Amino acid sequence: MTVCIKSVQKRVAIPDGKMQAKNIDDIILMENIYEQLNQLIKKHNIITLGFESEYTSYALFTTWSEKLTVLLKAVLVNKIRMIKTKDEIKKLKQAAKIGDKTFKAIIKKVKPNMTEKRLERIIIDNFLKFGGEKKSFDCIVSSVVRLVAKGY
Repeated sequence: MTVCIKSVQKRVAIPDGKMQAKNIDDIILMENIYEQLNQLIKKHNIITLGFESEYTSYALFTTWSEKLTVLLKAVLVNKIRMIKTKDEIKKLKQAAKIGDKTFKAIIKKVKPNMTEKRLERIIIDNFLKFGGEKKSFDCIVSSVVRLVAKGY
């Protein structure tokens, strides 16, 4: 689990070992995590710390309540994330353009009897060609000749 604490002034990450830290001011290692968090809380004069209530178990909340020197407040991060900065909007528009160009390119290249693996390769190649930085997750390509749906 990667935890990222973001405030107006600082970004703090608690990596899970797979995370690539970008634009991070402080990184907290899992050993002595509560001691390190409490030091940051004191250093930045944090009074209230929000957490994702939808994804936090009661057991974890209880542990945090006992070990952290801060008031915990449940927040719905999805609602907070609805508001985008100008930079985020710019990146979303660029991503949409890359997706549109990629889709238009593959439509021209799809042929009967083409394998899904071949089509996946075309998608990834075009995504990168049009400005995508890297493949974020496995590309899922499927085709359906006949679809039968049953309700139970």
